Amino acid sequence: MAALIITPVSAARFWSDSIQKVYSISIIIGIISALVGVSFSFYIANAPTGATIVLALTSVFIISAFFAPHKGIIARLYKQFHHKNKTQQENILKLCFHSIEHNNSIQLSLIQHSEIHDFAFIMNKEGISQWKKHSKSLIKQGFLSYTAISNTWYITKEGLARGQRITRLHRLWEAYLLHQLQFDIDHVHEDADSIEHILTPELELALETILNNPPLDPHGETIPRTFIY
Repeated sequence: MAALIITPVSAARFWSDSIQKVYSISIIIGIISALVGVSFSFYIANAPTGATIVLALTSVFIISAFFAPHKGIIARLYKQFHHKNKTQQENILKLCFHSIEHNNSIQLSLIQHSEIHDFAFIMNKEGISQWKKHSKSLIKQGFLSYTAISNTWYITKEGLARGQRITRLHRLWEAYLLHQLQFDIDHVHEDADSIEHILTPELELALETILNNPPLDPHGETIPRTFIY
């Protein structure tokens, strides 16, 4: 009885956040599990009905825990993997923009073979193989291009715009932490490194309004205002 009360609802929670949908799904799970359990106890000699129903409920719960499209373990692992790759790729584009910014040039940046080691070190020391994987993905997305003859990567205008936006979000968040939340200046950079990849346009607009469009971040760096195209 406890399994029939608890397990269907627990399994249904993996499939929806809506109370009405969870209620409906849990009823369906309970009915199907009861029918499957009774059928097994009927066809298998000496199989207790209650135990087979509980096994059916447990099977549905395990399937839901692993394969639910949004809250399942597999879906969550995929989201974490996707976010990690996206973060590292955006870090590459951000570094390209920094290179152009510090050289006072609006020309598209050139990534020489000798500089790949520096990128690999910055990207959590994951090595050249990780650089190659992410650079291929960025090429497919149109953010980088590659010339085999000179073994050189170029950042495209679209990639430069993406790197500029990540830089803008990073510096806006640093300014928010320092001026609004009174964080110590030594602690704002690492937090901004994490949050810059998940800030939405709505939050960006809110930060602009709260900070009154600050020209500089806490470290004296210019906060980019427009994208380069």
